Amino acid sequence: VRILGYVEVAGPRERTEDALPRRQHVAGADAPPLDPQRGVGPQGRVIAFEANPRAVPLIERNLAANGLDGRATVVPLALADVPGRHAFFLSGGGDTSSLYEPEGASERIEVVVTALDAWLDPTVRVDVVKLDIEGGEVAALRGMRETLVRAGPGLVVFAECNPDLLRRSGSSDGELVEVLREQGLDVRWIDEERGSTRPLDEVDWSHGYVNLYCRREA
Repeated sequence: VRILGYVEVAGPRERTEDALPRRQHVAGADAPPLDPQRGVGPQGRVIAFEANPRAVPLIERNLAANGLDGRATVVPLALADVPGRHAFFLSGGGDTSSLYEPEGASERIEVVVTALDAWLDPTVRVDVVKLDIEGGEVAALRGMRETLVRAGPGLVVFAECNPDLLRRSGSSDGELVEVLREQGLDVRWIDEERGSTRPLDEVDWSHGYVNLYCRREA
């Protein structure tokens, strides 16, 4: 089970810019939802938004079994730009479920969506945001503009960039990068084979997607 989107709120900053891209459990698209919770330290918190109602109890049991439920809150909502209700398409394995209808077979249900700006207490400062929501990244980012502004210097955003899925949602990889840069974030892609970040003009699309590492200078 993986967390499709998580928000890491204020806690000890135990990571450095160099260390972040090398932690595959943070950057990798198929990481289990355990290491981010350990990484925030005893005073930190992780808020995980999971739209798939069948995955929520599995995530909660997984966290509890590993003694991490005290550091994480699982929110059974989808993230988008405005609150409301939306169709949600369940894939067979669940890991590619999306707010946007896929080309293959899927089961359609209805879920509640929220914007992070509407849901999150405005006094809470966010340190890290990770988005892997199958093409919904742009809408989710537009719904958390105020939260990202309040985050201040040092904010880190990880986001999957899959051009095909972004087009399915009516967006594009160019728009995703633009929305991130509007927040004063330096956008690079994660070369997981080299264990480093690289400029966008050197992107390797051979896997069909890349993970972005975006940082606002301190």
